[in-house]
Amino acid sequence: MPTINQYVMRHLVGTTAFVTMVLICAIWLTQSLRFVELIVNRGMSLEAFGQLTLLLMPSFLTVIGPIALFVAVLLTYNRLTMDSEIIVLRSVGLGPGALARPALILALAAVVAVMPSASTSCPGATANSKTSK
Repeated sequence: MPTINQYVMRHLVGTTAFVTMVLICAIWLTQSLRFVELIVNRGMSLEAFGQLTLLLMPSFLTVIGPIALFVAVLLTYNRLTMDSEIIVLRSVGLGPGALARPALILALAAVVAVMPSASTSCPGATANSKTSK
């Protein structure tokens, strides 16, 4: 992988990880508010609360992953544009396909990572979370 692709990929991966963590925290907060009723009224333990929220994580990641990647691509390429790095890369002879290659590689990796989770982990975790309540 050429140095330019590594440079863009490094920024894409870092931004994707950050956006994913922010979205996970936001969704975890909203979902944990649903379980407050179980903690207060039914006396659910913190261990059971943690187990229920961890069982819901695979389904969160199948939704959050593509959104986080999309936002990261927008933020990264916008930063490259604002810093005039895209202009420099285009003047060196890189075409639109070469500029998009790191984002496409990361998108393919995200698809490969999310597919097993969506097909195996999510249905099992959802079934377990419904029986745990």
